[in-house]
Amino acid sequence: MTLYLEWGNNWTHGKQMVKSKRDVSYYFVVNTWDEPPRIYLVRRNSDEAVDLAAIDLPAHLQKCFLETVARRKSVYGLTPEVKEWLQKETGH
Repeated sequence: MTLYLEWGNNWTHGKQMVKSKRDVSYYFVVNTWDEPPRIYLVRRNSDEAVDLAAIDLPAHLQKCFLETVARRKSVYGLTPEVKEWLQKETGH
């Protein structure tokens, strides 16, 4: 998610950062404000963020994920288990 945050103390790890409307970043997050928790595909540039897709977190991943984040309501990056499941589902 730091790809769009060109200000502050973020280290880019050698990656290009989104600095203008022409620069675009796509990423997944898990939103635990929803019930059930949902995976969102987000498109972001310096002007806006757009949710492109919302996928319910599968039941078999919900409990483990929620325990990982202490059941706190927020938006999180993918855990390795969620990433693996998403890659299998999308054929990547």
